[in-house]
Amino acid sequence: MIADRIWNTRCIVLDPGMAPKYIGGLTRGRTGLVVDKALTGQRDALLARDLKGAPTLELNAAPVTVETLRVVGSFVRKHGLRTVVGLGGGSVMDAVKLAALFTADPSLTVFVERHAKRSGLIVLPPVAYPNERSRTILMPSTVGTGAEVSAVACLDTAVGRRLISSRHLTGDVAVLDADNLATLPTQLLFEGLLEAFLRVAGTMIGSSPSVFDDDGHSLLARIVRLGNRVTREDAPELRLTAAHLSMETHTGWGPDRP
Repeated sequence: MIADRIWNTRCIVLDPGMAPKYIGGLTRGRTGLVVDKALTGQRDALLARDLKGAPTLELNAAPVTVETLRVVGSFVRKHGLRTVVGLGGGSVMDAVKLAALFTADPSLTVFVERHAKRSGLIVLPPVAYPNERSRTILMPSTVGTGAEVSAVACLDTAVGRRLISSRHLTGDVAVLDADNLATLPTQLLFEGLLEAFLRVAGTMIGSSPSVFDDDGHSLLARIVRLGNRVTREDAPELRLTAAHLSMETHTGWGPDRP
């Protein structure tokens, strides 16, 4: 196990099979699980151990809509959840992050509806009661989005997809477990690495030279080397490395961003 703290998120990298034994120690108060419907094996492993008896909500791996947030928000309120564990790809994690925040401060829903028609990027105002937000433990089953540590989330609205930004959207804990990445097709693993590569390269190309460029170049080289290794060997530890590099593209190679 490796533990680190990036941005506001505590990041934990677990050896295969450890998550069901470990995750209970991260929870507090009433805990619920929001999981991708396709991840039945990973769901059952969690519910068989420290999350046994926890209320569970299954979601399709589909774009997050206002209706999705209503469903997740109702789940949080119904069970009085103080901690929400999100297991899945970027859409599931975005749904957990947004629903937890909007449930704590319903005025944000009105704010987003008002501003969605004006801009593709919506920066949320300060949250009135940030401590009322349910704690989020995010466990990605994909590589590339880095949603478990990012301060943004995607929301599909009636006028198009919008990117919502707030420092309160970062997960409280991000847990990387090779077992959760095992079902990801190799092609999507490569696509995730490419997404992570372009996130750094695009930022560097569009910015003036800075003292952080060496860090960016180093991260890009590590992503390329890993991609070359995966063409020869697709091993659990390499998938964990890919997921960790994806997180670093959000937070680990340059100055803190709002």
